[in-house]
Amino acid sequence: MVANWIGAYGLIIFSVIFQLSLPAQAGPQLAGYDMQTEYYPDPSGQHQIGSVNELTFLPFTRRLALGFDAPPVWLRITLRPLGVGPAAGQPLILRVGPSQIDELDFYQLVDGQWRATLAGDRRPKHLNPCLDDRICFRLNPADKETVTVYLRLQTHGFPVISVDLVSSGDLMAEVVERVRLTYSALTIAVALLLAGLLLLRLDSSELVRCFCWYELVVVCHSLATNSVLTRALPELQAEWLDGIGDICIWLRTGLLSWGGWLLMAPHQPRPTYKHGVRLVLALVGLMVLAVLIGEFRLSMQAHYFALLLLPFLHLYGVLTTGEAPPSLRKKLLLGWGSLALILIWGYAISLGWYDVSATSFLPADLRLSGVMVGFFTLWIITQETFDRMTMSRARLRELELSSLRAKDTEAQNQERIGLIDMLTHELKTPISTIGFAIASARRLFYDRTLEGSESEHRFMIRLKHIEDSTQRMDELITHAARAMSVEQISPVGPTESIEVGELIQGLLQPYASTHQFSLGVEAGLLIQSHRLLLGAILENLLTNACKYSVDNKVSLWARQAGDPALPLVVIGISNRVTAGAEPDEAQLFRRYYRHPKMQNRPGMGLGLSIAQNAANKIGCELKYRFADSVVTFEASFSC
Repeated sequence: MVANWIGAYGLIIFSVIFQLSLPAQAGPQLAGYDMQTEYYPDPSGQHQIGSVNELTFLPFTRRLALGFDAPPVWLRITLRPLGVGPAAGQPLILRVGPSQIDELDFYQLVDGQWRATLAGDRRPKHLNPCLDDRICFRLNPADKETVTVYLRLQTHGFPVISVDLVSSGDLMAEVVERVRLTYSALTIAVALLLAGLLLLRLDSSELVRCFCWYELVVVCHSLATNSVLTRALPELQAEWLDGIGDICIWLRTGLLSWGGWLLMAPHQPRPTYKHGVRLVLALVGLMVLAVLIGEFRLSMQAHYFALLLLPFLHLYGVLTTGEAPPSLRKKLLLGWGSLALILIWGYAISLGWYDVSATSFLPADLRLSGVMVGFFTLWIITQETFDRMTMSRARLRELELSSLRAKDTEAQNQERIGLIDMLTHELKTPISTIGFAIASARRLFYDRTLEGSESEHRFMIRLKHIEDSTQRMDELITHAARAMSVEQISPVGPTESIEVGELIQGLLQPYASTHQFSLGVEAGLLIQSHRLLLGAILENLLTNACKYSVDNKVSLWARQAGDPALPLVVIGISNRVTAGAEPDEAQLFRRYYRHPKMQNRPGMGLGLSIAQNAANKIGCELKYRFADSVVTFEASFSC
């Protein structure tokens, strides 16, 4: 996964560095000639080359914003030799662009006659000495003579027409500089497309697929507008090749709008925003159809208005969607706001409201045919993909924890069910014994055939059975209550400092009359822990030792051990058991486990499991060892 991300961004960074490393040369200022440029809009289209000299032309400098004026437009270029400078007397090249000009007629006076050279995107290509997106014409002015040429251009778009004059010696430097600028967009667009395909391997969401289609359309648009398709496929009809660029423009707008919707769709946007996006997509479909039937100018006019309204539509969607994350909202506001400002600037230039004749680039160059949008979109998609993957991993961990909790709860429920079944079974036996003993005692009381001493002896035996059964029932209930109380106690909560010697003395009192204890408890030992859980551990270990001690002797000690920086209190309890009664260590802490040789002794097999459960809750380490018929348990507590 990391390799895919590194490869995607590495490819983009390499392409940008490669483009920036090309020599950026400013266009040379032509010395030796004075060029005067003028234009005349001809909405009727009735004027021909023989009559245009009588028209009143308007001056412009270098660039001409056509705006929404209906073509054709006549341009008049007048060259006056100054007789000085390195370009004087050299062949000259007239560069007109950009290449999105449908029809361009170039008229030059040769031997007293106007000779026309036809060019444009919708005409078969003439011999163009330029290899960039400009249309070039050769001029051969005579020394000390003023030369006038005319151009008649017609286009369905609204470009800013640029007219430049360079010498043949400086042409290559101009072409390289222009190629560097225009083909940077194509190179980076291809890199973004490949990055999107790499990203698609990690996240095949609809948003990533939309980004890949968007970049593919950007690449096709760059190929069409930079005349790559017309140069590579000269046998195809020029009008259809030019129409590919118009279709790509609309598809690019539609995919951009769809991508913006996909970013906001998971956050419950307003229905009006959804309807607005649907309206844009419907308009895209209609205008693509308009291009196919030849309504090129209608399509471009609609696109200018649709593209201008698009960022404001999505700004409305971002601002009115209350559930969007703040980080995503800020990014989208920045992106759509920047696009709106660039479009407003570009439209102001196209309509002639702002003069950029002195600048070296246009808003179209700043947009880089969708590359900037592609960079911004890839950044957002990357962040969203990583966020989704992080959330997915967190959700997966949460599900795994929930599954573990469910399994643990199910295991506890099964244990409780087993405990209830065991209690039901075990309590029925003493209850039956009590009932039988009471019935027997009643019969003995009414049986007059028995001697008094014999009747009294049997009566005492029955009472002993009742007492034993009652004691067993009490033990069952006590152990069950202990097990449930230990499970219900949470280890998270206040602890207290417990004096070990005092705690052990309290635990030994019930056994003082029946067992002999060997004590070795260091004075002043303190344990910071939960009193109930600590008591449950020691009480069950002590009860187990007293119950199974073969000689009624139990050894108990407590001492401090471990690293002085992290001291531990170790409490040990040991007793001797019947020969051959070594417990099974693998089952020792399992509930209801009892050694086969100890089945005749009272007990349920719950004590050690209760102690282990309580030890786990407070982080106590419980160890067991057996040697020479002596069972030893050691519990280690942090001070």
